[in-house]
Amino acid sequence: MSSLAKIASSQPSGFAKRLRREKINRPWLDKIVDYCGRFSIPQGVLMEIGAGFGTFAALAAALGQFKKVLAVEPTPEMAPAPVAKGA
Repeated sequence: MSSLAKIASSQPSGFAKRLRREKINRPWLDKIVDYCGRFSIPQGVLMEIGAGFGTFAALAAALGQFKKVLAVEPTPEMAPAPVAKGA
């Protein structure tokens, strides 16, 4: 089994992904957007370091709150996962 296949098989189920997105990722993104507004921080580039599967970065890109979203995953085996999501 290739590294990418192993990564894909270890991803959470569709329900778990939705739950994580709604209960963890979305509130965290909302908090970041709020901080940007509160402290007059321009919403140019959002960079996620340690993106894992890229779920947070993909959500941020989809919602369009930032001009550009970058996902950095330093683990070579995990690095293709965020790219596959377009993050």
